[in-house]
Amino acid sequence: MSSSELCNYPAIKAHLLLDLMVIRLEYPTPYHPEYQQIIATVLFLREQGVTVQRKHGVEVSKPITTHPKAAITGATVPLLPEGRFTVSYGCIKKKCYAWFKFNPTKLGKAGMNFMATYIGHSMMEKGASTLLDRGLASHLEIAVDIDGVEFDDHCFLDPTLRSEQAFWLEGGTLYLGSKLRYLSIYDKRRELKKKSGVDLGHPRLRIEHVANDGRKYPCEGLEELSNPFSSLIVVRRQELISGPFDVHLSGLRGRIKAKSCSLPIAYYSLKPAERKIALVGLPTSPRS
Repeated sequence: MSSSELCNYPAIKAHLLLDLMVIRLEYPTPYHPEYQQIIATVLFLREQGVTVQRKHGVEVSKPITTHPKAAITGATVPLLPEGRFTVSYGCIKKKCYAWFKFNPTKLGKAGMNFMATYIGHSMMEKGASTLLDRGLASHLEIAVDIDGVEFDDHCFLDPTLRSEQAFWLEGGTLYLGSKLRYLSIYDKRRELKKKSGVDLGHPRLRIEHVANDGRKYPCEGLEELSNPFSSLIVVRRQELISGPFDVHLSGLRGRIKAKSCSLPIAYYSLKPAERKIALVGLPTSPRS
């Protein structure tokens, strides 16, 4: 998956990021030496109080995940001011697991090296390479930042993701898909300014692919993943609404203007045959 495949504007600078991932290891028995070492490390960290976080002024322990039929215990390991990682363990349906959750982008090279050293010294005899050799990625967030592209100037559609959440559209955010697999598209410049007061000084469009659908991806083969943005259509709003007459787009334009709705809502309000016609006329069509 190359950067040239990620957006429909090859002259615009784009950055591919592995924004968040959860790696899962499975153990045949709770008495496995490595699993026991993970438990010992997590309990030690919890005793030291590193898992304590504040929410609405109340100190709470925040595990990595929960399951109605299992007790999941986790601890957060602070690495550097920029980042941290979480390690958790627990049994689900008589199987024992350990989860490692981290954000490679926030940790950076120094943080990732520190994490690998910590895991190797405290939990795994063979070091952090165990995560890559045996681990399965159970949650992935892959993002692309596209500089110079304004969120408000564009419309977005992925014909493979049926549902959408346009409630936050005016605030600069659009969700395409379901909670198991979706695209989060938003104004990154606006988000940074709101959260930290930092102004990038130029537009930045963030598109995030989130996979939380139960599929497990071998860590050693992540670089072979197919392009998760290949079916995304990015259309300049002005071209879509007020462009030259196109018989293929007449139905789609009529729905958008009449209902003042987003592109996905207008698209799925069309009949199946009309959708195929509309895809032909869109300025940017999905690639095979």
